[in-house]
Order: sequence, then structure tokens, then C-alpha cells
Amino acid sequence: MRTRQTSSFSFEVAYTLNIVVLDWTDPPVILFVLLNDWLRRYQPDLVASQAADGYAFEADIMTNSALDLSIDLALTEAVTAVRREDGGWDMQIVEEPESFPDDFAASPPVPLKEIWWKDARLIPEPDPPPPPEAGQMDFGETKHGGLLALILEDF
Repeated sequence: MRTRQTSSFSFEVAYTLNIVVLDWTDPPVILFVLLNDWLRRYQPDLVASQAADGYAFEADIMTNSALDLSIDLALTEAVTAVRREDGGWDMQIVEEPESFPDDFAASPPVPLKEIWWKDARLIPEPDPPPPPEAGQMDFGETKHGGLLALILEDF
């Protein structure tokens, strides 16, 4: 909790959100793209610049084809608090300002329809792939290779 002794009774709640994903069998980069998209809207200070803190994650390989992920996000919520004349309080969570305006964004927003990784459709899930060979686990290229395409409905 962050508050200051000022004429305003507004405050900020700071907390760590821990997201746990169990038995994930697709490339982890898919989760990161979706999470980064959410952060751009709701916690832009985590992705606003190269100097931003970002977020931490841990991955545990569970089987040849699945892993568990734990992602920690340092989130904040600004709250305005105004004292009412009757002695109560009016409080409201402050909306994040639009930090990344997108001239090409559909209005209203369009639901996500498909996610593609390289040349394979991942969501909705295609026919199940053959099981991996013993001792192999392929989550795609993780540095600068690979292509992730998000296809929006009616866009």
C-alpha cells in the first residue's frame, strides 16, 4: 500500500500477481505474447520502454512435451478516495491511460480467433501432433527466429 500525507485520500495498491500454468504443451512464447498484450493495456509501465522492469518467470520441464510456468507480475492499482459529506467514502480504481494508441486497432475490439506458430495453427488446436521422441522437447525457436501470427476475427 502506498499513500502520502496530502489533502487527497487517494492511494495505490501494489502487489505481486503469481500466474501458474500447469502442463503447458505449446511454445511458452504464446503465453508471453498474450500476457504482453494485456500488460500494454492494464500495466503499461512494465512494457513502456527498454528500461522497464518487465516480469520474472520460472519454467519446470515436467515431461518431454509439457512444462509448468510460474509468472510473477508486479502490479499496481491507483484508487481515488473522496470523503462524502455524510461521512462515507466514494472510491474508484483509476483507469490506465492509453499508452500505446494503435491507429490500426479495430473498434470495437475484435475477439482473437486463431494463433499460428511458424506454419502450424495452435489455437484452436489442430489435430493432435504425434508424440515426441523420447528425450526431445521442442518449444520452437526462442531468440529471433520463429513467427507468431495472431489472426483476428472479421479484421
